[in-house]
Amino acid sequence: MSENDLYSTKIYTNCCNGSCSCCGCGSNVGPAGPMGLQGPPGPQGPAGPQGPQGEPGPVGPAGATGAAGATGATGPQGPAGPQGEPGPAGPVGPAGATGATGPQGPQGVPGPVGATGATGATGATGATGPAGPQGEPGPAGVAATNENAMLYNAAGQTVAAGDTLTFAANQLNSTGSIALDGTNGLILQPGQYLVNFRTDADNAAVGSLGAALALDGVALPYAASLVASPAAETQSLMLTAVLDLTAAQTLTVINNSGDTNTYTNSTLTVVRLA
Repeated sequence: MSENDLYSTKIYTNCCNGSCSCCGCGSNVGPAGPMGLQGPPGPQGPAGPQGPQGEPGPVGPAGATGAAGATGATGPQGPAGPQGEPGPAGPVGPAGATGATGPQGPQGVPGPVGATGATGATGATGATGPAGPQGEPGPAGVAATNENAMLYNAAGQTVAAGDTLTFAANQLNSTGSIALDGTNGLILQPGQYLVNFRTDADNAAVGSLGAALALDGVALPYAASLVASPAAETQSLMLTAVLDLTAAQTLTVINNSGDTNTYTNSTLTVVRLA
């Protein structure tokens, strides 16, 4: 027979042949008795193993800043930092005392030749030297001539562009090299002649004033004068030329201005040179 103590209730079991099954043996189980009083607590059992780490709780609010601690001891010297940028130049210091003169250096290379200086004042004239020997006689010169002519017209004459001036008066001194061509000009034989012409030319409005020597009616480009006139005005015109003629030609004076001009105190002179 075995006994189990559960809740202070004893249950008796009758078993045959070591078996609790029904084998023809008798079995009597009584009704459960009333629950007894609870016994006093047993002694504290040993501590169980530590449980797993729980999840971290939320961060609490920051506490107030504590008072500053005392200054710690100075640490060891750190390594030197990189080179900084140069600072601005300081003011120039006062000049130092002049040092002793050093020994003379070697002769330098000659420099380039300088510019030529200004010409000095002319010196006093030296004494006249002795006369040189008489030179050989030169070749005979061309015989001078006294042939000439002058044509003039004091009164004013109005001449259209391209027309010939006329001369009311004349003086002629020639043995045949110079001859009159009516009142228009002179006929010149082959030879060399100096020719001069002057006049006072004016116009009635804006235009040009001009005159030119002409041979056989063709103006000589090297013996012409042309002046632009912005308004009615008078201009003195003068022409000079040396003529080398190889054939007889007629010398006249023409209006080359392109406008009608009035000419006053006009004089034409010719001198044969050779």
